[in-house]
Amino acid sequence: MKKTWDLYAPIYKRAMKADQKIYDYMYARIPEVIEGKKMLEIATGPGLLAKHVGHAASEMIATDYSEE
Repeated sequence: MKKTWDLYAPIYKRAMKADQKIYDYMYARIPEVIEGKKMLEIATGPGLLAKHVGHAASEMIATDYSEE
């Protein structure tokens, strides 16, 4: 199973670019909701959410089954 997720991780990251406007909208609004809070993101995929909004949290842990 892990090899499957490792295979799809780079593809998933590229596919997310098609919805860039939606992600930009989320990245602009989520920080005000998580400001100063401890956050845990499970099944983070390529980790884009944590990378874009983690600065607002007092602590951000993001994990995924695939290391990619």
